Amino acid sequence: MKDLKKIILAQDLEYKELEDGTLMIQKKERAPFKLEVGKDYISEDGKTIVIDREGDRWNNGFHTKRSIESRRCFSTSIICSKPSYWKEATEEQVREAFEKELLARCGEDWENIQLKNNIDPNTVKGFNSKTYTPKIIKNYRRGWDVWNKNGLLYYDGKWAEVLEEKKTATDLSDIVRPYYIDLLGKITRSNPFSRQTKNQMTSKELCEGILALQQLISFRDDFHKVYGKPEGENMFAFNTKEQKDIFEEAHKELFEELKKLY
Repeated sequence: MKDLKKIILAQDLEYKELEDGTLMIQKKERAPFKLEVGKDYISEDGKTIVIDREGDRWNNGFHTKRSIESRRCFSTSIICSKPSYWKEATEEQVREAFEKELLARCGEDWENIQLKNNIDPNTVKGFNSKTYTPKIIKNYRRGWDVWNKNGLLYYDGKWAEVLEEKKTATDLSDIVRPYYIDLLGKITRSNPFSRQTKNQMTSKELCEGILALQQLISFRDDFHKVYGKPEGENMFAFNTKEQKDIFEEAHKELFEELKKLY
């Protein structure tokens, strides 16, 4: 009977000796699985990960099987209360979930992007100066941290905002310009599905200013025919101050409309 003890059993099996000396093979008795604060868990179906568990409700984590790959999966309201539904998550599983979230939030260059705000309560120096080492790390005193070269991207359930690069349009088609002046001088809003032309503006007020400018130029040219065209490059230049005052008084309403261009 003692020779039986030399048989190697599977990891979850063990011998139990009965009163008559017989050895019985049985499954090892395990302590009941409990959900603990601070640990990371993954659901049995692999669709949800809880990080740094805080309690039964309002836990941070990821819904990892969203149908759209580029969609953000992070949540701050995951329920984690039934032990039978969960098992401990490995650090590799958590890092993989963070990496997918980083791609959705920040793009492939997440390690280098600049940050709009500093969410690190302990660090001021080095923010947005490329002094840190990018890493996704479990800090056992405060939970998971995500760093890029410019600071903390994730800390204690909070994500830093990305500092967007300022860009200006290089083509008129990139600017929404729904207003234009029709052939009768009426300001009109175009159909949102129609193609924009070069003579369209971003607002009704700008069209009103342009319409006033067109009229003022016509009045100016007529004025110059009568009183003579002055030298210089000023759009509304006159030979004398008296002529200038006469013109501005006659068309003061149009000059008020012209201010809408400023």
